[in-house]
Amino acid sequence: MIRVKSVGITRKPLGVCIGCTALLLALTGTLFAWQIPKGCSIPKSTLSPDGRYGVIVPIWAQHEQLELQANGNPVVEIKTGRVLGTIQTVFGDFGWDRMNWNEVAPCRWSADGKSLLWRVKGKWSPEALVLIKIENGRIIWQRDLLTLAQQTALKRTKEAMPEKYQKAREQNVGNGAAYPDGFTIDVFTDDKRTGLLSFPVKIRANLTSVPKQNPDLIDVSSVLDASIDKDGKFFVTHFRIITKEKWAEIEESTDSE
Repeated sequence: MIRVKSVGITRKPLGVCIGCTALLLALTGTLFAWQIPKGCSIPKSTLSPDGRYGVIVPIWAQHEQLELQANGNPVVEIKTGRVLGTIQTVFGDFGWDRMNWNEVAPCRWSADGKSLLWRVKGKWSPEALVLIKIENGRIIWQRDLLTLAQQTALKRTKEAMPEKYQKAREQNVGNGAAYPDGFTIDVFTDDKRTGLLSFPVKIRANLTSVPKQNPDLIDVSSVLDASIDKDGKFFVTHFRIITKEKWAEIEESTDSE
């Protein structure tokens, strides 16, 4: 359940933080009858091009006062506070305003405000990478690009070198949920970190069993290129086996977070 407190139309809405009130006023020139949950904000970097929509993001410095009751970040209509839907991620958690490996990256919206690419930063790969489609004021579908690209890369790599894949998997057992099948798989879109989203969106999954380049470990590395269109259809465009050195070179060139 997402709790967004109604406060009625007043000249000075009760309990709205100064920063949030200023944001709403700057966007619309009017104060509206809804209150952002305590401990949250709607960062400017999450706003759609026309300022109609934004994403509620918890503030890490205020996490002890957090009143947001949801299984992810809600997408809302700025004017009314109406919730279009909650962003669904593989780990079912929030992206925060500021955190070591769980910080929300600037959103990329399509020019018409109907598509949103949501990314939450991580260490070796994003914590979340989700494509969201909006129609008639609600979220009609979401594509978990992180999981989709990672699972496709794992399948292709296993098919290409099954015995070596199994040995690398066994050497990395216990690495945790952020390392599917024990592998480090970075997933990123094109090199544009900001700006309007256009289709098809290019996606790359960069996989390795040895992210720290340990020469004593079995090297299983690959790179998968894919794209997704405006209707949410995912296509693999290229796949190849590479070395751990090439994996590191790709990571350095993309400066991925």
